[in-house]
Amino acid sequence: MDWLSFACLVAGTGFLLFGLLQYGHGWLQHATAPRSHPVLRLSVPGYDIGADAIPARAGEPGYVEFWLGIADSDDYYRPVIRVFGAPALPMMPRPQPLLPRPQPTQPIEEFRI
Repeated sequence: MDWLSFACLVAGTGFLLFGLLQYGHGWLQHATAPRSHPVLRLSVPGYDIGADAIPARAGEPGYVEFWLGIADSDDYYRPVIRVFGAPALPMMPRPQPLLPRPQPTQPIEEFRI
């Protein structure tokens, strides 16, 4: 195997791995994306009542949405009220422990006016 064939093999393998990593990263982002989840589901004669929690995203507040729908209907459930929360905050850096103040090694002379 000459050096040109070896270089093509290495480059092709590198491009293949890069493509797999790009695809895997997109799939992982989609699989772990924050989604709404049900908080409450009630069914009373003729109506379906529920609440869904939508998590906050960066720059967007999360909210809880209360909805009402007619039972056995294919219509969209109508939101009754949305209770907004605070937007997601970036993670703060880990606090550093406070170090003791160093004591002066020589006494401080008094300053007189």
